[in-house]
Amino acid sequence: MKFLSQAVKPRASVFDKARRDIVLDVTNLIEDKIQPEVFFAENYITHGMAHLYQAVMMRLEGKSDDGVYLLSQSMGGGKTHNLITLGLLARFPEYRDKVMGKVYSTSLTEPVKVIGFTGRENRPLESGAI
Repeated sequence: MKFLSQAVKPRASVFDKARRDIVLDVTNLIEDKIQPEVFFAENYITHGMAHLYQAVMMRLEGKSDDGVYLLSQSMGGGKTHNLITLGLLARFPEYRDKVMGKVYSTSLTEPVKVIGFTGRENRPLESGAI
């Protein structure tokens, strides 16, 4: 059996002190603060992610009526990561084949307008407001 250090080689960015505290939010996507090339260079698509990406692309192509996807992972389970990934893939068609590769070959060639809402940025209603 190999030691972990023999089986896995962490990417250089893991050791970059300037990047240790970076946590992306959906707001970063909406405000165009994410560089797709950098974001996608550090991604690995799991089986669950592949299924979600295929389902969403099929919906955008008009090949599926499924329009609601329940992302039910617990804290740290990748919900925001998946939302950001899908938003970037929708906006930037040039990354679809590069990122999804064997997952799904979409016929969608145009950019898709992405809108978003995050509860973190929402202020509560004032007392008595409707």
